[in-house]
Amino acid sequence: MFYNQSMKSISRLLIGLSLALFLPAVTCGQEPWDVRKIFLTTDETEVRFFNKKGNTVRIFARSYIREILNVWDRIQEISSYRSVLKFTTGSAPNAYAGKSGGEKIVVVNFAMIELLETDFDAWAGLLGHEIAHLKLNHQRAALKRKIPLKIVDWLIDRSDPSKAVDFAGSLLTNSIDMNYSRKHERESDYSGTVWAYQAGYDPMGTVRLHEALAKQGQVGTVPFLRSHPSSEERVQSLTALARKLKSRK
Repeated sequence: MFYNQSMKSISRLLIGLSLALFLPAVTCGQEPWDVRKIFLTTDETEVRFFNKKGNTVRIFARSYIREILNVWDRIQEISSYRSVLKFTTGSAPNAYAGKSGGEKIVVVNFAMIELLETDFDAWAGLLGHEIAHLKLNHQRAALKRKIPLKIVDWLIDRSDPSKAVDFAGSLLTNSIDMNYSRKHERESDYSGTVWAYQAGYDPMGTVRLHEALAKQGQVGTVPFLRSHPSSEERVQSLTALARKLKSRK
């Protein structure tokens, strides 16, 4: 009887896993704000982000949010891909792309915003990179890559139902914290940087973004680097691409 109950638990978890194919890599408790929707609700010189209790979480100059949305719109137009830009809380720089509630989203946290400040060329590189992950459907491919390894673990321990439940739970949890392959990162680096350039931004902005992230990673944990691993080789490749694009002028 215990074995049957365990198998039912595994089935429910695997159903949840299938739904995770369409979910973003969110952290429990985060509730991303739709940037454009909030921007349009006020004509004041400041744009405020409130929590559920109505307390102000962050305040930005309206002109700053307008410029970020301008970058966003230009990248969407060049990439021919539409999604929703959202902000969320966070003490270490992070950004991700995914699907939630039937909409495609790109989420940037407040720590990443502080890192980028007014370097809108870097903003273009970041937003282009995340849209590329969506357009190229990298999350689904990354999840498919991770599933088989976990299934093998589960089969090895199938004689112990309690362990099987633990493995299935681990499978579902890990699917939501998805790491992209080097191939996915190269593809998104290339597409995002090219789109940024075509939208009128300096492609070296992408290089500055990764240099800043790498610097922060030396002194603390940067969630963005877990799913978007950076390296000296990557910075060099981005630099070479940026120079090649700029030489076309």
